[in-house]
Amino acid sequence: LIYNSTLGVEVETASNGTFAADMVVVAIPLGVLKAAVVDFVPSMPVNIQGSIDRLGVGVFNKIWLTFDDNYFDGDQYMYFPLDLTAPFNGSTPVLYGVNMQKQLGQPVLMFFIGGEFASFVDSQSEASVESIIMTALRELDPTLPNPLSIQLTRWEQDPYARGSYSHISTQTREDDQSQFEMSGSDRLFFAGEHTIRHYFQTVHGAYLSGRREASRIVSLFK
Repeated sequence: LIYNSTLGVEVETASNGTFAADMVVVAIPLGVLKAAVVDFVPSMPVNIQGSIDRLGVGVFNKIWLTFDDNYFDGDQYMYFPLDLTAPFNGSTPVLYGVNMQKQLGQPVLMFFIGGEFASFVDSQSEASVESIIMTALRELDPTLPNPLSIQLTRWEQDPYARGSYSHISTQTREDDQSQFEMSGSDRLFFAGEHTIRHYFQTVHGAYLSGRREASRIVSLFK
């Protein structure tokens, strides 16, 4: 990504050519920015690069199991530890599940997983993940059959995301999210959930950051 105070902006892609514009709004996920797979010319503003380095990126995945019948008709929510041999800094991974029968009209269990266990799941096959969850579920009901299908997200492995959303790390400064509003260039703007201090980690935060940058760009033409 080449940005110049007098000539404008050029975005060079690996396979879709080059795009020229007067300005660019960089809404690249924080995980991708931290991986430094996009080259900025000139270099990323120092204050923004510092924020990128200090902010953390977490992993939060979902798993869906579809069954042939609603075997958990009386249970809307589930919460139980997993008996795994893999080390997670001495902690025990916990599954939080929701019976989606009421919402979908289908016998689907949806599970939320985060932290190190989410990263662990990212590296496992669907069959392995299914086995882990079914072992835990059969502690509740030993007669439970195998699911018809399993689906799961793998945000950490997604090259266009490299994580789910930002979080405050031990190195994060109070104003790190606000730094993205101060690129020092009238060509380069930043949006995304990681760029908004009071609503980071949220979809509405990402949306509001986009409106914020659009308003800033419009103001330059008034």
